[in-house]
Amino acid sequence: MMANFEDDLFSLLWSEIDFDDHPICGGHGSEPQGELEISVNENCIIINDNRIEMILAHPDAFHNESIEKLLSVSENSRKVASAISEETSKQTSQHVIFLTERPEMISNPPEKVHSSTLPRTWIGDELAQSEYLRGLLSKPLISLGESAEWRHDLWSWREDLSSRLPGWTWHLEFANKSDRLGWYIRAPGNTLFTVFLGWGGLEPRRFEQGVQSYDYSGKHGFFLFERAPLGQLDRPDEAEANRADHYRTRHLLGEAGQLTELVNAASRGDVDLVFAEILVSTDWASAATDAEAGAVVEPKAATGWAGADAGSGADAEAGADAVSEPELWPLVIARCPPEWGGAEVGEWFGDLLRLLRPAIDYVSMT
Repeated sequence: MMANFEDDLFSLLWSEIDFDDHPICGGHGSEPQGELEISVNENCIIINDNRIEMILAHPDAFHNESIEKLLSVSENSRKVASAISEETSKQTSQHVIFLTERPEMISNPPEKVHSSTLPRTWIGDELAQSEYLRGLLSKPLISLGESAEWRHDLWSWREDLSSRLPGWTWHLEFANKSDRLGWYIRAPGNTLFTVFLGWGGLEPRRFEQGVQSYDYSGKHGFFLFERAPLGQLDRPDEAEANRADHYRTRHLLGEAGQLTELVNAASRGDVDLVFAEILVSTDWASAATDAEAGAVVEPKAATGWAGADAGSGADAEAGADAVSEPELWPLVIARCPPEWGGAEVGEWFGDLLRLLRPAIDYVSMT
């Protein structure tokens, strides 16, 4: 099978876009939507579908060209505007990602420039030798900022765990939620179910030169299996999936649901939940039974503690107050010991995904 370098490059850059920064129109998947256009220039590659335009730029462009000039290099923006409706074209966003030898954070980046660079090591050999990247990689990749070694853990986890989440799309998270950095991984199909895995318990700080960094003294491996509670939408086109997830949740936490069975197995001592808590409620079993009979029953609050870094849809400072809400975002939350290193945390993530395999398969296939 011939490699599709255009799709591979689009997918690689798409995963660099924080989930919360995705365009308001169009899906979250890493496959291009509409016509995929790509152009190669001296110091950058421009690639876009009908949702987004992404520019992968050589460090020389950061020092020798203005960002405005870099953005204006592409004719693709005008092609996008003429190919789709005026309303949609206004919402097509631009993202500039700089390529460096190792992962770095850029101090006070200009508008539309990502603070996190794309490291050369994240680019596969075949893609690196393609006509698209050969030119950019032929010149030395000078440093643009502070080292971001935490990205090595993230890449290692993705490489090791992707096969356990077939069809799920990976999205980098390192700025929009100040207490964590890692991956938000969205289930395929008509669902908003998501896994987060990464580092939690972080305290953000800022150097004088404006480089965002973190206090790692309290960091720990952090894991969530969650979905948006009924009616809590980021986008109006998510209403159908949100409603479907409501019924999926009833099933998972119903009397014979996959998560309920896991809780029962742990209670019997058959399995070890490995520092995980499943936020179950006795109300879900009756809700699931009523749902099978055709009734619509709004579930009461789940039991358990959401914690300061639990709900992706709530402010990190909400803390234990989250349990008073009608529904919590996470169904499973886990924190491993803070002394564990990246390799141990990666193995722990694998253990959690193995335990959750029935639930993950259910939300992936329904």
